[in-house]
Amino acid sequence: MKKYLCMATCLLFLATGCDNDDDDVTPEESYLAILSGATTVPTNNTSATGTTDAIYNSESNQLRLMVTYERINPTAWHIHRAEFGEKGPVVFDLGTNFMSPYETTITLTEEQEEKLDDGMYYIDIHSAEYPDGEIRGQLTDNEADDD
Repeated sequence: MKKYLCMATCLLFLATGCDNDDDDVTPEESYLAILSGATTVPTNNTSATGTTDAIYNSESNQLRLMVTYERINPTAWHIHRAEFGEKGPVVFDLGTNFMSPYETTITLTEEQEEKLDDGMYYIDIHSAEYPDGEIRGQLTDNEADDD
């Protein structure tokens, strides 16, 4: 009987002492957008470029963005909703503080989180020369973080 009690106790300690994979789950997901004239609709031959790094925290519903760009004088910048290659409505106006790098945090609704997960958002930076958008990049999962 002692033998079985000892084995049961050891199994209990092993079971409670093992790492639970759920403890390693982070509520944050990273996204990346590479901005260029080649991905705007319609495309253009601008030399301007940019990137947007984004982290979404599903517990706080906050999307932290860092937008960088070069060789462009922005007149507006937004997050639009549409599939890659399509034009869509403005969902978030990023204001008029055209600094590079630019950091901001946006709180998303549940529906907006789903659209983000589905790759339905893009960053569009407008200029006087290209008022409909000079550089654009689709926010997509940054799978490099999953390695």
